[in-house]
Amino acid sequence: LALVLIVALQVSVCLCDIPEPDKELVEKYEGLKAVFTKRIVNALAKAQAALTPLMEGSSTGDKAKEYAEELQ
Repeated sequence: LALVLIVALQVSVCLCDIPEPDKELVEKYEGLKAVFTKRIVNALAKAQAALTPLMEGSSTGDKAKEYAEELQ
């Protein structure tokens, strides 16, 4: 029982000591995250531009337009 407890404590100590990721990997992640965010913003802008003419004539379209403006 004592041996099992010691091994379990060693494993838990090893799990708490997480190494830092490589600087190159962090930079790559940050770059990919920035590209993803730009693409999402671009897609939303294109969708809004395409849907704005369709929303102008209806009452629900006016409400949707107000909501879209609030999100910006």
